[in-house]
Amino acid sequence: MAAPSPDKSSDLLLDIFDFFSERWVLFAISSLMGGPRNFNDLGRDCGGASGKVLIQKLEKMERLGIVERSVLSVIPPRTRYTLQPAGLALRPTIEALDHWARTHLPAPLNWEVNQSEQAVDESRSPIQLLQQKWVLRIVHALLKTGGSGYNKLSRLVGVNVTTLGHRLREMEEAAIISKTVVKVQPLQYWYELTASGAALKEVINAVEVWVDDYQKARPGSTPPADS
Repeated sequence: MAAPSPDKSSDLLLDIFDFFSERWVLFAISSLMGGPRNFNDLGRDCGGASGKVLIQKLEKMERLGIVERSVLSVIPPRTRYTLQPAGLALRPTIEALDHWARTHLPAPLNWEVNQSEQAVDESRSPIQLLQQKWVLRIVHALLKTGGSGYNKLSRLVGVNVTTLGHRLREMEEAAIISKTVVKVQPLQYWYELTASGAALKEVINAVEVWVDDYQKARPGSTPPADS
């Protein structure tokens, strides 16, 4: 079977970046790395995810062939989720992300719920930022270019300048990127990855390997569109 064209592979990579950036997706995959999980147990592992949202994410992962859903013949019936080979193949990505978090975050990552059973607030955590759309695309673009001006980066990422500006400010606050002013008229901004941001190359590389293997196994497949 002929290999996919570079353009199609590139498009799939960007689509996968977007899919993995959806909140709870990597949380669920990480939980399932420990073995099959019932829906309720999985929900507790992804503390803070509503049942409706978690079902939507799991349905997408089913269609991608990452997880398999089965209904246990018990009373009341229980739904169990198991990683498929494509899901198990994401272990290097999860491990690379975990290593990055443990090495570069100022404090250990806490994905648990607190005593009041409310989700821990990670809104200011860089790991939470990685689950924001466009962040992995931005990191990927800056790894390829070594640095970029604002307008060029907008074109590379495929996002409007307003949204890009908001995301870049968040990434700068998280010390993932740095910004310098180029003294030309008019003044321009130049963005580069910090040492912490550049270390995400291991995560990006792991995703690229997974996408390549995934496309060979399921040619033409693309992630489901957002609901």
